[in-house]
Amino acid sequence: MPLSTDSNARYGILESLDLKGEKDGPLTGTDFVVKDLFDVAGLRTGVGNPRWLETHEEASETAPAVSAILDAGARLLGKTLTDEFACSLDGINEHFPVPLNSLYPDRIPGGSSSGSASCVAASIADFGLGTDTVGSIRVPAAYCGLFGFRPSHSVVPLNGVQPLGPSFDTVSWLARRAELLERVGSVLLPKVSGNSGIEKVVFLESAFALVDEELAEKTRKSALACAAGLEIDPGGEIDGNLLDIWASVFNLIRGREAWQIYGDWLRANSSSVSPSILGRLSVGARVSEEETELARGIIAASSDLVDNLLRHERAVCLPTITRLPPRLDSSAAVLAANRKDNIRLTVIASIFGLPQVTLPIKLDCGTIFSISFFASRQQDRNLLALASRLEAEGLCYSGGTES
Repeated sequence: MPLSTDSNARYGILESLDLKGEKDGPLTGTDFVVKDLFDVAGLRTGVGNPRWLETHEEASETAPAVSAILDAGARLLGKTLTDEFACSLDGINEHFPVPLNSLYPDRIPGGSSSGSASCVAASIADFGLGTDTVGSIRVPAAYCGLFGFRPSHSVVPLNGVQPLGPSFDTVSWLARRAELLERVGSVLLPKVSGNSGIEKVVFLESAFALVDEELAEKTRKSALACAAGLEIDPGGEIDGNLLDIWASVFNLIRGREAWQIYGDWLRANSSSVSPSILGRLSVGARVSEEETELARGIIAASSDLVDNLLRHERAVCLPTITRLPPRLDSSAAVLAANRKDNIRLTVIASIFGLPQVTLPIKLDCGTIFSISFFASRQQDRNLLALASRLEAEGLCYSGGTES
């Protein structure tokens, strides 16, 4: 059903559509929305910036990930708002109204896949396609009480998707139900033989220590309940200082890559970009190739540590975010500090190319929060199966509102 202009703005819908593939499949009967980084034939891709939209042509082809979903029987309802150039985790784009967070209406929805999260949380769509570079699906899923999934790097084609940091970008998705999250994965993910299911879990204590004090112990208690059917393995930890180092090297690499992609256009159109986003992207102009290579070396030197943590088909459990989403009237300084804190949690899967599934949970105090599990590359389907199992056992929050 077409949405009114007011509804479009409220939920970050940039353009209403009614597109369906010619075939039936595993997603028949479901509706989805897609972040405005994905090409849809005949439409322009705006990357959250009106001037970019004006200066670029209509896409001649639809992104393969979108086509695959359509061919599986789903109906595309619209293109949705992204934070400008996908360069934020807030869900705030200065050129557009902030999409509603139906779970916490006085708080930000998270980004950069903000419109997709808003639509799914409000039950306008069953699931949403987005991207995740360092949390752009995981954070809005956590903020809006949804299941979210970032796959192993490069397993889902990024053709026809506007990049931010190609070394870390992924096609990702979110849904109100883990079962549907897994069904979308059955369409987009390659089949991998020989993997056994996830039976062991490691709790990343350095990550739980980053959660705000009033929620930390409750979050860990809920995480333990979710892991009740798994063998808890005490072996393995990541020093909190390493999380800071990894966040720094991520910022160097992503910063340089983003500037290489957008720098010329930004120089020519700087007055059309919000100052905060222009400032973040311009930092990449000062990152040298030598610095980038040093950063990549730090990641390579850390890979054995992470591989050891994930040996024997173990998953790692950690909080998705450090606190509840900031309020809509939060200062720029509060938002910046919050982004920095969350990146310390989201950066692990990003820099090592790992799959991570995000689960909404209800704490003892009634607060809806979020935990995640990440695992080794090619364990994507097993992580999605784990989320479906935990949902079926009643261990996850199942919310959502009717539109």
